[in-house]
Amino acid sequence: MDQKRLFALSKIRDQSLAKLKEHEGTLWKEVQGEFHSAWKELPTWILLYEDSEIEKCHAEFTKIVSPYFDEIGDANFTVAYSVYKDNKDVYLEFLNDNNEIARGYGVSGKLADMPEEHPIPKDSIFLSRDSKRP
Repeated sequence: MDQKRLFALSKIRDQSLAKLKEHEGTLWKEVQGEFHSAWKELPTWILLYEDSEIEKCHAEFTKIVSPYFDEIGDANFTVAYSVYKDNKDVYLEFLNDNNEIARGYGVSGKLADMPEEHPIPKDSIFLSRDSKRP
């Protein structure tokens, strides 16, 4: 990937992440993101509140990132939604590319249809250790 494209994708990651962070403390508790140039991926991790409505959160996420779809070409946003509850990381959904994000569901055919529970990792990407509202 040439330097101009790397810079453009990095700038899009920064812009989209800043817009997503505007919703921290309201729709979701915390959001983190990176740019993985080797995979042409702009991953996003969203920690929801226990009472967040994932459909509403995903609609806002899509509203923010979908205007960039044409600009990023063959690169893809990805998004993972989780909730920290009862000392567990409840992994609700992972959407693998722009098509799944736009469609609003992944492999299962329905958003958050197959949650998985894991211990909250010691080295979590999130600063928060729970999904409780203040």
